[in-house]
Amino acid sequence: MADHENRNRLKELVKEVREQAKTDVRLQLDRQGMAILEQVVADLTGPEGMPGLYVHREGAQKVRLRRQGKAGQIVVEWDRGIGALEVTYEKFNARPRKVRYLLNEVEGAWRSIETQVELYEELTEGLKEILYPEARR
Repeated sequence: MADHENRNRLKELVKEVREQAKTDVRLQLDRQGMAILEQVVADLTGPEGMPGLYVHREGAQKVRLRRQGKAGQIVVEWDRGIGALEVTYEKFNARPRKVRYLLNEVEGAWRSIETQVELYEELTEGLKEILYPEARR
């Protein structure tokens, strides 16, 4: 009987915390940040993904995109502390370029803090410049 009561208390606690989490803006942003990171990985990998692209996970919040024979990489990382997606574009013999993207909730798009360029637009250009130069036109 005591186990049943304690289990019910635990379930009530879970229910309370889940309700509070629904209204916690930081938790919602963190979920959205992790979701965009996973979406980027999903868009680039799999049978319909970029040929020859290596995705190296460095934990749940960070991935490195590389391609054999190319001297560069793109690092995509969710920075929970500041609530931004950070993408570092690294090309051989060039200074790494770090761009932070914030969610524009009105548009539902991730935009660069500095230039307001949309994440997918800039990531596409970065992939062509660093890892897939043959795709440049």
